[in-house]
Amino acid sequence: MSIGRLFRVIFSNPHYKFVSVLVAVLLWLYVQGQQSVDGSIRADIVWQLPPGLVATEPLPVKVTMSVTGSRAAVRRVERSTTSVRIDLSELETGAHLVDTSAYPVEGLQTLTLNSLSPSTVAFSLDELTSRKVVVDPVLVGTPREGYRVSSALPDPLVVTVRGAQSAVQDRIEVSTRPIDVSGLQNDAALLAALDLPTGVERVGDEVLEVFVTVEAESDSRRYSDVPVVVWPLSAASEWRADPEFVTVQLEGASSALRGVRGEDILVFAHLPESPDRPRYTVALGPAEGQRLRVLHGGGELVRVIDVSPQAVRIVRQ
Repeated sequence: MSIGRLFRVIFSNPHYKFVSVLVAVLLWLYVQGQQSVDGSIRADIVWQLPPGLVATEPLPVKVTMSVTGSRAAVRRVERSTTSVRIDLSELETGAHLVDTSAYPVEGLQTLTLNSLSPSTVAFSLDELTSRKVVVDPVLVGTPREGYRVSSALPDPLVVTVRGAQSAVQDRIEVSTRPIDVSGLQNDAALLAALDLPTGVERVGDEVLEVFVTVEAESDSRRYSDVPVVVWPLSAASEWRADPEFVTVQLEGASSALRGVRGEDILVFAHLPESPDRPRYTVALGPAEGQRLRVLHGGGELVRVIDVSPQAVRIVRQ
């Protein structure tokens, strides 16, 4: 068939062709509007509880409806808001069973409701009460090597929680959700959230922080055969220490102690400024005058706990 003939066939009798298309569209719209179909629609549940009472467990907030109606009507309802309002305002404390199908559905329009799921809801009502409880921080993770957490203080220390009486009345503390302290080597204020039981909520919106105090891990080491040197060094040839070697005990941050070697430690036996006696006894303790002074190179994180023997004699040779 030539292109010209095909063109004439397509565009001949345009009015009849237009009418045919219009009739087909109208028939399709009629079928869409009149054909009955089954559908499944989710609806909100609006609970109206008695004043001063609360459910001990969370109530469902959605219900699935099995409906029948025209395809167009089903689509309209799917795009709109539907809800089931369940009025429990006359109930008292205790266990109850509610038939959800006994309550009207708002927004269903022309659809026929076949069933609801869940069809029944079992629950218990209890008195709504509040109580002040202590916050218990829960820490996870490990601080930086050589450090440890010495304390974790929440602020506020006490909060008010609210919920069913059975869940609140005997509670004296509430834990936080895990607070990660991994890698900490300095004090920090960390935001925290409460790990509340189901059906219990915190009253108020005050920010909850936990102040974590981090300190260097403490360790203790003994170093034997540490030489005792007479001070000032200019007088060392005239004086000797007895004994010439002692044992030194150091304590402090583990990370700092690991860097202290035995050969790094010296004990200086200080003479008085103008020694005029043949011997002196010196010990650890005084900050000035005749005394024992330990040089260890561990810095401020390391301190001297003991020198054994505790007293050393300085004897003129």
